[in-house]
Amino acid sequence: MSVDTIYADTKQEEYMKKEGRNHCTWNRLALSFLFLMTGIYLMLFGAGTFGTEGMVFADNSGSTSGEIDPYLLNTYAAAHIQVANVTLDPLILMPEDVATVTLVMENTGKDFPVAISDAAVISKDLKILTDRYNKVGTIGPGNQLPLTFTLKAGIKPGIYYPVFSASFRGAHFLRYPFPVQIQDTPVILSIQSKPDAWVEGKRGQIVLTVMNPRDNPVTSVMVTPQFSAHEILPTSSFIGMLEPNIPVFIPFNITPHGNEPINFTLFYKNGVNEHTALSTLPITQGVSKKQADLFVSNIEVSPGAGYVSVKGDVTNAGLESANAVVISVKDPAEAVYPYKLYGVGLLKPSEFASFQVTFKPSPNATAETIISSFKDGDGRIISTETPIDISSVSSFLDMGNMEELMASSDTGIIPAGSESNIGGLVAGIVIGGLVVFFVMKRRKNAGPQIGRSKKPVKPEEVMKPAEYDQKATLELNEIGSDDKYGQAMAQYKAGAWKDAAEIFHEIVESDQSHHRAWNAYGICLTKLGLYNEAARCYENALALQPGNASYEKNRHINAGKMT
Repeated sequence: MSVDTIYADTKQEEYMKKEGRNHCTWNRLALSFLFLMTGIYLMLFGAGTFGTEGMVFADNSGSTSGEIDPYLLNTYAAAHIQVANVTLDPLILMPEDVATVTLVMENTGKDFPVAISDAAVISKDLKILTDRYNKVGTIGPGNQLPLTFTLKAGIKPGIYYPVFSASFRGAHFLRYPFPVQIQDTPVILSIQSKPDAWVEGKRGQIVLTVMNPRDNPVTSVMVTPQFSAHEILPTSSFIGMLEPNIPVFIPFNITPHGNEPINFTLFYKNGVNEHTALSTLPITQGVSKKQADLFVSNIEVSPGAGYVSVKGDVTNAGLESANAVVISVKDPAEAVYPYKLYGVGLLKPSEFASFQVTFKPSPNATAETIISSFKDGDGRIISTETPIDISSVSSFLDMGNMEELMASSDTGIIPAGSESNIGGLVAGIVIGGLVVFFVMKRRKNAGPQIGRSKKPVKPEEVMKPAEYDQKATLELNEIGSDDKYGQAMAQYKAGAWKDAAEIFHEIVESDQSHHRAWNAYGICLTKLGLYNEAARCYENALALQPGNASYEKNRHINAGKMT
């Protein structure tokens, strides 16, 4: 081999080594540039674009491994954390109310969980009662994490913005302000309606109004009256939830006893915070403008047999009905039969009714008092007094002379016995032995009871014609000897018409020919207003004593009252 060939080979070998060294250097430079650009891209755009599979990151020692740096990954994933919802209870606070706020954190990413270091609510205007969360935890992809805080409002109304702060592992953090509104407007309790006047013991109704002028609902709403001497129903009223601007009306029935005012307390909650409101109802008793009002008019005063008779009209001048109207006389006057009390019944507004009462006036009285009473809708008895002048009838006739008193009374009825004569009485005493005989015989042969007959009795139906004169003589003797007849007369003098009538009825039932008892029986029935029955009694008396002027006059007066 020549020297030139050897030289050429040596040159070529040196060239090849030099070129190989250069090629290795360029390869190394290209690989380093590739890693640099990849790192920059990941820092700028995140690893999610290419994925992390097959990527290699260097640690502080310069060595390489296949694991992802957790701090770098958490910083990348924290960008997907946001506040999804904020709930405040109550929605709007009152001054110094306590509220709970719940913030919901959500991871909107799809690949990586996010570790949260701590969380807190920060405010310079509100007092935060919940401490900072120092260990929160991790939120997985697509998951949510609620965090609840408690805060307290100040006394100044307005809208405030506390800040929710959350820190993540690494340098990333979240700041989220949210509004909190404070209103000092309370729920209102007021009186909607009440009676025109309060009357002792008379029930009246009031209506209370509860209104929520706030922008949020309140709960557990209840109205309770204060304990008092008054009767109040219901004892409380529960409403529950009260929406904004919707009034609620609550009725209460009150029966007053005295003038003590009534305090009504409104209880309600704004969230967990209890609040109250007061309303006072004054009770001032007076006279109702609507209740029934009775007055007496057209009074007529006339004397009776030992009593005074008062007639008149009673009118309801009120706007409510008067129930169970009764007219009576006030003590010391003594109410007597037949009209101790006069029941009128129901009087509607503007209606009137006539009445009559009878009584014995107190000694030397020139005036007495008529009482008009009624019951209202609550059953209370309300009375009105009307003074009347009785001076025109204060000089009464002698009560011992019944015949004269009856003949001159307002009825004009002539009593029994005015046709008596002393000769007949003497003759009756002389033949007293025959009295028993005829009485027994008459009772034995007595026919049907005349007093209950619808037709007048003829003399021949009671006794035989031959016995008539003897019977008349016998009747004169019975005037002073018949105790029952005397009892009836005593009742009549006392003004007890009904009691006298019952005794006279017993007399005519046992002795149908007793014309004087028939006449007296008829007078009592006329006094009682039983004119048809009285007419039959007078007919029976005239059938036994035809042409008797007293009986005829009594029958005529009674007939006039029937028309």
